[in-house]
Amino acid sequence: MPVKPIPEGYHTFTPYFVVEGASDFIDFLKKAFGGNEIYRFPAPGGKIGHAEVRVGDSVLMLADTNPEYPPTRIGSYLYVTDVDATYKKAVTEGGQSRREPARPSPTGGGTPGRSARTSRTSRPRRWSAA
Repeated sequence: MPVKPIPEGYHTFTPYFVVEGASDFIDFLKKAFGGNEIYRFPAPGGKIGHAEVRVGDSVLMLADTNPEYPPTRIGSYLYVTDVDATYKKAVTEGGQSRREPARPSPTGGGTPGRSARTSRTSRPRRWSAA
């Protein structure tokens, strides 16, 4: 039987975050975005060697930094049904606001949908919701 090139429940492109404090990041994804941890592989020193978290219909992969893999900056875009509620929850759970939710332009120009940006204060990660 041939091997499926894309595992069941995954998409063609999957972001991979390398962060300091991967366990904290997983907790943030759970609390702010309803993430569900599906896999965690421990690394020495209480770190995470590899983890997978499902947010909505997407899987995010992540790991703690190590000498071979320093923190990475990655942009990610999260589609949600209620930008205002998601923004407030993310800020409540430790996200730092970088931009309040934007309103669409009444003339049809500018932002076609609603969006907001937050980031974690001491870590190089941010998210946008639309």
